[in-house]
Amino acid sequence: MVAKGFEPAFFKKVDPLKGPLEAGLKPRAAPTMPPSQIILGRVLDPAKKPLAHAVVSVETTSFGDATSSSAPAGTDPLAVTDERGEFELRCPQKFDSMNLEVEARGFARRHFPETRPGPERRDLVVTPGAALIGRVLRNGKPVKTITIGVASVDRTMGNFTGDFVTGTGEDGRFTFPNLPPGREYAAYGLMDSLKGIGALPTRIVRLGGDSSTNNLGDWELAAGFHLEGQVRLSDSNAIPAHTHLTIGGDAAWDSSSTELPADGHFSFTNVPAEALVVNTRIDGYRLSARNGSLDRLNPFRLLGRLESDKTNLLILLEPGKNLESDYSPDDEQPGNLPLCGAEAKRAIPNAVLISGRVLDAGDGAPVSRFRITPGLRRDAKFERPRWQRGNSVEGTNGGFLIEMSGKGGAVVFRVEAPGYLPAISEPFALGGSNCVVRITRGSGPCGIARLADGRALPNTEVIYISGDEQTNIEPDGRVTAPGKGETQITDSAGRFSFAPKLGLGELIVGCPSGFGRLSLTSLGGTNDIIMQPWAEVRGRLVKDGKPVQNEHVDLSFHSEWRPGQPHLGLHGTVTDEEGRFTIGHVPPGQLQLMTRVPVEQPKGAWMEQSQRQFAVQPGEKVDLGDVEKRGAGSP
Repeated sequence: MVAKGFEPAFFKKVDPLKGPLEAGLKPRAAPTMPPSQIILGRVLDPAKKPLAHAVVSVETTSFGDATSSSAPAGTDPLAVTDERGEFELRCPQKFDSMNLEVEARGFARRHFPETRPGPERRDLVVTPGAALIGRVLRNGKPVKTITIGVASVDRTMGNFTGDFVTGTGEDGRFTFPNLPPGREYAAYGLMDSLKGIGALPTRIVRLGGDSSTNNLGDWELAAGFHLEGQVRLSDSNAIPAHTHLTIGGDAAWDSSSTELPADGHFSFTNVPAEALVVNTRIDGYRLSARNGSLDRLNPFRLLGRLESDKTNLLILLEPGKNLESDYSPDDEQPGNLPLCGAEAKRAIPNAVLISGRVLDAGDGAPVSRFRITPGLRRDAKFERPRWQRGNSVEGTNGGFLIEMSGKGGAVVFRVEAPGYLPAISEPFALGGSNCVVRITRGSGPCGIARLADGRALPNTEVIYISGDEQTNIEPDGRVTAPGKGETQITDSAGRFSFAPKLGLGELIVGCPSGFGRLSLTSLGGTNDIIMQPWAEVRGRLVKDGKPVQNEHVDLSFHSEWRPGQPHLGLHGTVTDEEGRFTIGHVPPGQLQLMTRVPVEQPKGAWMEQSQRQFAVQPGEKVDLGDVEKRGAGSP
């Protein structure tokens, strides 16, 4: 609830059956916040006329390199424009920018990225958008009072327009009057509104520009299919109370759910014929790899096509955390294959069988227990195989038999076994037999994390990365592993120990006490990590001698990124009104200061432009002075 000159009031979990709402609005005090904490704006139509009663919402808030969908407590989550189209959004702390969304009656929803605070009022112009119309029929007759939805096909950050819903009238017609124009949309019928009636297969339509009308035509209701089955736990426990199973079209922004009984049985009717997403979540369990339609890229769900009635879908869950996200071969994309769970063996297109042995490289004896994963190298010069983790198998007594997708390329194997170093085999021909892989005994890195004075560093996270894995130093000095880096917490004596990984890799520690980094030259033995104090970098970004304000500046190591080698990413900040910047928690090394050069696609992406190279010593405070900003392509 908003009113000019008053603080907004918000109501949570509103029950419309409890009668009217009342709120006592508090007068808004005279502005005491600095301009760096307030966005002043004005919403206009294409003719630059002000739009009253437009809703301006905060989607994300950026602080330096960090962007959060949860604004600091006390931030205005939205504002409503007054008669002059004006609004303001306040934040209790300094921020760099907000991504805003504007909705105004008779105009298309629009996103405004990186809207910055300051004393100047910013104009946000919205347009009428495009209209989408159509008619739903069943056996040639209009279908009334069902719900139709549309959502943009592009779901990437900054490009997704959100979803829109409307209903059909007595004549079966529907209208979306003001959709963001010039985009592809998925149009669908909401399943819960079609129960007992039928199913509407999803349709893809591209809209024209502003003020265009796009006709989907007559959309015939189909009978849909019956989907029935059971959710089962591998340890034979009962399904916990209040567990839900959800299904939905992969292209649609819609779902339907049912609460599962203790035996896990479920049934859905009138399910459209298309790629279907199925998921359920139970604390302490994950979807098993034995589910044929497990989406390897998103292993918390099943994905497969439903093209007929299916009454035996068995969804198997097992104890553990979600499986790692993984690549699926081009000919194994789950959305192109029939939906199945653990009730049937997963069909592998272009399947080939390969047999072989895994032997100890020292004495030639068969390795008693191991896991082997196949991969393809489609180019002899391409160093990184495309692993098919979904086709990996457990082997015993040295022998293995693997069925895999063999659509071109040479086969390589990744072998992991207790007490041995992970290994990648030499390439083998497709369909080969008696392939021999030899692996070497060994152990992973271990050691002690120590402060510069030699004292042990207890209860501190150590990250072990190798191959293409990456870690990042956050602005507060924490080191995070967004990839597949292994982490451990040191014990009371600062000790850590890791299982071995492919390649030698690096050990990295970041905490308030400082930074430690150790490049491994061998596995096994003791690898102590010695912490060094953080450095600080400051300066002023200028262009032709004038300060450049509100500009992202980032740090990176000067050494060039190399494929197959681990990478440590650094952080940055945004320049203030005088172009000044200060970056703390900086590791020692040969560094460079970078600025961002936006690129057209994808939206919100950028290239980095080096502005200054310099060296940093442990604990040093480096003042770069004035840094003259160079344009894109400058040496």
